[in-house]
Parts: sequence; structure tokens; C-alpha cells
Amino acid sequence: QIKLLAFPHPWVMQISSRIINSHLASLDPEKLLHQNRDSFVVKIPGSLYDMSRNLCRQLDFDDIHYVETIATLAIKNIVCLFQAMKHHPDLCYTTDQNGPDREEIGDNDNFEKISKDPCRWIMARLSNMAKPKGNRRRESIFKCFAALCASCAAHYLTPYLELIIDPIDRAIREASNSLRPEEVESSPF
Repeated sequence: QIKLLAFPHPWVMQISSRIINSHLASLDPEKLLHQNRDSFVVKIPGSLYDMSRNLCRQLDFDDIHYVETIATLAIKNIVCLFQAMKHHPDLCYTTDQNGPDREEIGDNDNFEKISKDPCRWIMARLSNMAKPKGNRRRESIFKCFAALCASCAAHYLTPYLELIIDPIDRAIREASNSLRPEEVESSPF
């Protein structure tokens, strides 16, 4: 099911996301190793990372390919995975995998720091995906940030605030730069 999250057909992505979501919803991220030893998340090293990578791909779309159901399911799954990654970062990578490649993180000066912290990786990935213009993609990523803020403890997200705020600030600046002079005076920004 993990590979099907990145399948290029929306229906397949949606069904695989639903299956993954129903499984993740039944798990307690804090007690993953103790109560859920039979879960593929525990049995298959690197599955948390693989699911997160494929779900990020679901949110990295052009506006013409936007499917609200897929974006909503991807956000729900990313929130569950973020919490599991925070409690069990050792489950994120296989034994021969040290973390994401430079390509997946993007242009970032903190490559070493990001590659060791799977939660930092996913936040950097989401932040980088929000850089290019695309209202629906950005909106989905901002919803993902909001869902993370609503469902995670504040101390989990504090180290990633800059990664959350940067794309939001960029979108606000781009919007205010595109306004005509008479609109700038009445703009709330």
C-alpha cells in the first residue's frame, strides 16, 4: 500500500490513503513499539519515512490536478506520521538508509541537521513545496501546518516554527506585491 500512495492515478492514491489512514488511526504513536508490534509500521523499518515521502508527493501538485479528498487524507496521514516520527525516529529509516537525499530536502544549509531528524525533514519538505506559486498546493500545505499545530503539543513544533512561518510570509508578501497601489491602502497587511 505504501508504494500506491505515489501511484499517478487519483483514485488509486485516494484508496491507498484511506487504507493507510484507517490503520494509522488505530495506532497510538506513543506506544507504537509496545502495543502495536504486529503493525507493518513497526515490522518494516523505514515505512514511516516512505509513507511520509509519498504523502508529501500527494500534496505537491499543480493546481489543475488538485483533488480535495486526496489532499485532506494526505494531511490527516501526515499528522499521524509526524507524531509517530516524533516518538520513534528510529523507525523512520532502514538500517542501510541514513535519511533523505539532498534532492528531497531542497536547497537547505542545514542538511546534516535535517537528515537526522525525520520531523525536521518533513517540515522542510512541506516548507519547500510551498515555495513555488500555486494557490491550492500552498493552501493544502498551510492546512497541514494548521492541523499539526492543532493536534501536536507546542513543544513538538517549536523547533520548526521558522519552516512553518517562511512559506506563509512568502505568500503574504507575494500577495501584497501583486496588489495595485489603491488596494495596498485598504489591505489588512
